[in-house]
Amino acid sequence: MIRLEKVSRTYVTGGGVTVLRNVSLHVKRGEAACIIGPSGSGKSTMLNILGLLDRPSAGKFFFEGIDTATLNDAALSHLRGRRIGFVFQSFHLIPHLSVVENVELPLFYQRVPPTERRRRAEEKLAQVRLSHRLHHRANQLSGGECQRTAVARALITDAELLLADEPTGNLDQKTGVEILALFDELQSTGKTLLVITHDMSVAARFQRRIHIADGLVSEDAK
Repeated sequence: MIRLEKVSRTYVTGGGVTVLRNVSLHVKRGEAACIIGPSGSGKSTMLNILGLLDRPSAGKFFFEGIDTATLNDAALSHLRGRRIGFVFQSFHLIPHLSVVENVELPLFYQRVPPTERRRRAEEKLAQVRLSHRLHHRANQLSGGECQRTAVARALITDAELLLADEPTGNLDQKTGVEILALFDELQSTGKTLLVITHDMSVAARFQRRIHIADGLVSEDAK
């Protein structure tokens, strides 16, 4: 599903900083893996490239066999909006919207009719066991409920690839384990999961662990 071939990313600000260096990586459809490394190692830059939020400075990124360098911004946006879901440490929910309205939001931007938006949002919230919180506002939820809402929103477009950036970082240990168990359930349905973390206890749950240090893949343990 994902293939990076000798990908590097250099930012020209500050005299030029290379954050990723000659990274090659293959991830199969339906696979679950974590990308682990300390702060500043290049994890978030890799996530941005994999999520089509950024482009490599050198090398190739293929998504389902498509060379993403050949796509314009509109095509990248279309691919990102329909086939990739994002889950972040800080949730990124809109506080004054209800849970179901937050989950519907990606479909609103895709101009999906309101009735269909609501049906699909309720379906995804049932999947993450939040049907009892549909009309609560985001600022009325616990941390775990906020993250479940964020997962439902990531799934609303039926995305095949789920990218999670430190998804348990703002959660207590028990709630973090519950979120990771939810990821296990999603993989069992055929989703491809990539979880970025610096927490070795989170990484230990994954059969495949990709270690990054100083912008290089130092280990890829399967």
